[in-house]
Amino acid sequence: MVPESAEARELPRQYGYIPIFPTITGYMIDTWLLATLCLLLLTIGALVRVLWTKTRYDRYVAALVAVTAAGAAGLCLSIALGTVLVLDLTVILALIFYSAILAMVSFSWGESA
Repeated sequence: MVPESAEARELPRQYGYIPIFPTITGYMIDTWLLATLCLLLLTIGALVRVLWTKTRYDRYVAALVAVTAAGAAGLCLSIALGTVLVLDLTVILALIFYSAILAMVSFSWGESA
């Protein structure tokens, strides 16, 4: 093996890269993907609450929580993947679902729970 020179060792540090744990960094958990997974689990729990609750107004609140958690999961996924397309689709779908929930509430306002 050829020994490294001092210049070759200092070159990565000049550009802001300091190799502290070069073998471990390939196996680290992505924080944004973990947050996305947790928010998707919350969304699934809220959707289960929508299906198995007794009153109509509890369903509305659970649906709003599900859409909000899914929107937050879409935002985290957009950050994790580094794409704006995921964020655009998340915003469009959230607006559609919020509008549908508000329409359901307004049409059933006078009915009894």
